[in-house]
Formats: sequence, C-alpha cells, structure tokens
Amino acid sequence: MADMAEEDLSYDDGNHRLREAHLRNGQAEVAALFASYLAVSGIGTALLAAWAMYGHTRSELIVGWLAAVGFANWVAYRKAAEAGPTAGSRSARKRPEWLPIVEAVALSSIWSSLPAYAFATTPPEAQVVVGGAMGSMIVSAIALSAYPRAALAWIGTHTAALCIACFFDRPSIDLKLAATIIGVGAITIFGVARLTRWSYAQLRDMATIRTQAEGVRLLLREYEHRGVGWLWQVDSENRVVYISSRMSPLLGRSTSQLIGHSLPASLGGNSALGRTLLARQPFSNLEMELKTRRGARWISLSGDPIIDMAGQFQGFRGVGADITEVRKTQERLTNLANMDVLSGLPNRGRVRQLLGEALSNAQATNVPCAIMFLDLDGFKPVNDTFGHPKGDAVLKSVAQRLVKEVGDLGHVGRMGGDEFAIVIKDAQGRKSDENLAARLIESVAKPYHIDKVEIRIGTSIGCAFGPIDGQTADDLIQKADMALYQAKAEGRGTCCYFNDDMRSVAEQRLRLEQDLANAISNGQLRLVYQPLVSAADQQVVGFEALIRWHHPTRGIVSPIEFIPLAEETGLIMQLGDWVIEEAC
Repeated sequence: MADMAEEDLSYDDGNHRLREAHLRNGQAEVAALFASYLAVSGIGTALLAAWAMYGHTRSELIVGWLAAVGFANWVAYRKAAEAGPTAGSRSARKRPEWLPIVEAVALSSIWSSLPAYAFATTPPEAQVVVGGAMGSMIVSAIALSAYPRAALAWIGTHTAALCIACFFDRPSIDLKLAATIIGVGAITIFGVARLTRWSYAQLRDMATIRTQAEGVRLLLREYEHRGVGWLWQVDSENRVVYISSRMSPLLGRSTSQLIGHSLPASLGGNSALGRTLLARQPFSNLEMELKTRRGARWISLSGDPIIDMAGQFQGFRGVGADITEVRKTQERLTNLANMDVLSGLPNRGRVRQLLGEALSNAQATNVPCAIMFLDLDGFKPVNDTFGHPKGDAVLKSVAQRLVKEVGDLGHVGRMGGDEFAIVIKDAQGRKSDENLAARLIESVAKPYHIDKVEIRIGTSIGCAFGPIDGQTADDLIQKADMALYQAKAEGRGTCCYFNDDMRSVAEQRLRLEQDLANAISNGQLRLVYQPLVSAADQQVVGFEALIRWHHPTRGIVSPIEFIPLAEETGLIMQLGDWVIEEAC
C-alpha cells in the first residue's frame, strides 16, 4: 500500500510539473503575441505625451525620457519575441515567477516618470492629453494578461503615477478634470484586472487540457509501440485518414499508400465492415479475415463515429487488433472440449451436437438421418487380463477401423468407455445402412495384435432413425440405446433397429427394476429350501436356499428375469445380504 501511495504521489507530482510547464509556455506565447502591441503603445503614447509637454518642460528631459522609453520597450519586445517561439521546446529556460513583475514595474516606472513629474506644470489642455496617454498605458495592461501579477503591478505603477500627477499640485488642476481622469482610470483598472484574471484562467485550463492530451498521446503511442493493437481513422467517405504503421506489414502496403483509400477495400473488400460504417453507429469487436502473404489472419475492429460541433458526421476513429493467435487458441480449446482425448474422435457432447444438426436437416429436407450405438462385446476381460494400456490400444484400433469403414457416410464418435456412436446424415437407403452395420461388425471382430498378443472382441449395434423414431437428439439417443440393449439380448454381434415393441420392453424393464428395489422392504421375497441328499447313503446332508419373488400383480417372477436385472442395477448385493440373513 505504501508503494502504491508513493507511486500515486509521484504521478501527481509529475502531472503538476508538466501542467506548470505548459502554463509557462502558454504565458510566454501570449506575451510574444502582445509584445509588438505593448511596444508600439508605449512608444506611441510617449510621443503623444512628449508633444503635449513640449514647450512646458525642458527639452533635454523630454528627449532623454523618449530615449529611455524607446530603449526599454525595444529590449522588452526583443525578449518577449525571442521567448515565444522557443516556449514549447526543451531549450526554453524556466523564468522566475517574480521576473515579469519586476519587468512590468521597471517598464511602467520609466514611462510614467516624466509625465508624473511635469503634469503640474502643463496647462489644462495639455494635462488632458497627458492624462489620456497615462490612461491608455493602463489599458495596455491587457498585453500582460498572461501574467496577472505583472499586469496588476503595471496598473498599480501607472495609477500611482497618475495620482501623484493629479494631487501633488492641487491648486493648478481643475477638480472636474481630476475626477474625470481618476474615474476613467478606475473603470479601466477594474476592466483590465478582470480581463487578466480571465485570460490567466483560460491559460491554466489550456495547460490542463494539454497535459491530459499529452498523457493520452503517450498512452496511445505506448499502445501502438507495444504491439497491443493499432489505431485508425476514416473520413465521411470511409477513406483512410490515419492508420498505424504497424498495419503496413500486415497489409503489404506502406501507410502512405493506404491514406486516401477506402478502408473496407484496403482490408479485402469486407462487406460487413462496409455495412457497419454506413450505419454510422458505434461498433466493437467486429472480426474479419484477411488474406496476407503470411496466410490468413484475423483482425478485430472497434470504432466510434466522429461528430463535429455542428452535429455533422465526419467519419470514424477506432482501434484494431490482430486476433489470429487468440482465435487459434479458441479453436484449440473448442476442439479439446469436443474431442475424445484417447481416440481423437468427437466426444459425447459433440456427437449430440452432430446428431442435432443432422436431425434438423432431416426435418427440413425429409431425408432421414440415423444414429448407431456400438458397444464392444468381450472388452472388459481385455482390461482385466492384459491391463488398461493394451485396452486403450484396442480402443484406438477400433476407432480407426470404424472411421475407415464409415468414410464420408457419417461421423464416428466415442461416447465413453467401450461405447461408440455413428451419426449418419443421409439414411434413406435402409439396405445401405444394413450393409454398413454388417461391415462394422465384421471389421471390429477381426483380431487385434497388440505387443505380440492377439486379442479378439466383437460389437453389438443399436440403430434409430430420425425424425421417424424421435423428434429430438436425446429421444433418438434413448431409442438407439434400447435397440442396442435388444441386440445384446439376442446374443451379441448383431444389429437391431428400434421399434415400438422395444419401447414396451424397456418400459416393462424399468417398472420391474423399480419394483425390485421395493421388493425387499415390502416383504415380497421368499426362500424355498431344496434338500441335498447324499447319493451314497440317501441321507439329507443340507439344504439349498432358492429365492422367489411373489409380485402383488405379476404373481411369481422367475429368477431368470430378476437376477440378471439385479446384477445390472447393483441390487444383487442387497439380495445377497437378505438371503444370508433370512437363511441363517
């Protein structure tokens, strides 16, 4: 936290120094702008006052005074004029804040010295001219509006001289004239003081804006140089006004060759960009592909319309970025999310998407699609006997054989474990589907030679057609699973196609499974005992406990029906525990 506070203080201090530098530069520029006005005003009013005092004041005083005024104004003009052009450069030297005040006091004192001294000895008509000249010099303080304190010092010096001229020789001046001169002087002082304060405030605001603009400019330059992105601007006709030099290597043309040309055309004639610019609305993250010498590249553009003070559209400005690597990363992540790592085939989620797309196409074109579910027969002993590495090698080989047999007819995916699926987009030829299923069964059944070990497995297939057997992907998957279960029940190594009878069987099996789960707690199970008789002496040596299920509506359910079901659903352990407790 302390480090962050120090950084904030350093940042604020740097901004303050930069703002003060811009303020000083602005003051120097304004002073240079008014330098000629101040010099001409000073020399011109001095000549006017000298003309009025001529004949009433010694000539040598007037000549010496004019020479001093002319020299002082020339020196002040030269200094201000030389400081103005270099105000914004690094060679400009920082002037002390008190120096403009001293210069204003010195220059105004030189000018007002003789008029204040000789005012009382001149006749009233000459006093009017001299007083007017002194009032004009007070007004000329607007030339020092960039330095409010210097302007006030200028006004104060001339006002003091005017007061001395008016009141140190009271009997020789008309009171009405004195009141007029003082009144005009007061009004002038008030107006000029307000003007200087306003001018200084404007300079200070401009310095703040320049500081902010310079900060933004540095940030934008950093943004371009660090390769984060690039900047662009077009006029109302979508012609390039500015574009970062970093775009030159990407487009194969220099910046000068791009200026004045249509931005959409320069980016390959992208119609989406053209429509977006014509809409004259802000946009962001507009992605487009570029054909470059380095191959296809992807860029992203964002922009805002430029509206002038009159509300007229002037074009667009915005930022762009090369997002090729980002898109490649996204594509890799998408592939990983949709791919089975072991086999390289689409995974369960991707198979469902492919089936959904095929089903939508089937509903639109009346060309049926199909989903085949494959379950490997005899694969579990492979893992148990030879280990999972060889089992994984077998799964990879199975995936390769399936892809080879299916070819362009559909998409092969792995659902997980030893289950695979095939999505067929065009399944209107039932005979070709049956031939494909036969080829798949035959291909999978061929021996696998893994590390000099021969492994044999088989496969059973369940198939459902859409939208005949189901209107949704999940419905079709369920129907194909029912058909696969039927194929397993018929002896494996076969292919079964879904029909309504399988639905009834599946529903009965589901209800039987639910009833079996409640049979133990509801007391529906019974044990019957069959004696074991020794063949040698015909003696009973024990009893065999046989389980029977007395269903309330089905009657007695054969163990041939519910024992395999209990093994598949995991209820066999509960049955075993109940039999042991009951028998013992």
